[in-house]
Amino acid sequence: MKKSKNNYTQIKKEERNEISILLKRGYSYKEIAQVLKRDKSTISREVERNRRKIRAQGGTRNGPYEAILAQSKTHNRRKNSKYQGKKIWLNESLLKYIKTKIRKGWSPDVIAGRMRIEKKPFMLQKQLFMSSFTVPMART
Repeated sequence: MKKSKNNYTQIKKEERNEISILLKRGYSYKEIAQVLKRDKSTISREVERNRRKIRAQGGTRNGPYEAILAQSKTHNRRKNSKYQGKKIWLNESLLKYIKTKIRKGWSPDVIAGRMRIEKKPFMLQKQLFMSSFTVPMART
């Protein structure tokens, strides 16, 4: 069942428990979505983002979906992302670095990529850049 964008709510802990149980019982994403009254893409995205990753030779592979781990991953992502944009403004050298690159015409993707290559202590993401940097930048 599809919800409109205005009615979106984040997946709750209880729903994660239910997803975990239903997956163990062999339910499909579509069936789980019907039970939880969510879109199947929401269930799919939840499972793919928050399932256990298992290290294997040649990379990682997907492990089982565990509700406790999923809740923890979601909490940590939210906690760590909420104030990242503010850190740009607290770090003068980082702010100067980004402004210099912008003046050279670099895109947010290029700046973020260069920061990864140079192993800067702050990893810039495009969404973060667009939401927290470009709007205040217009005022300076």
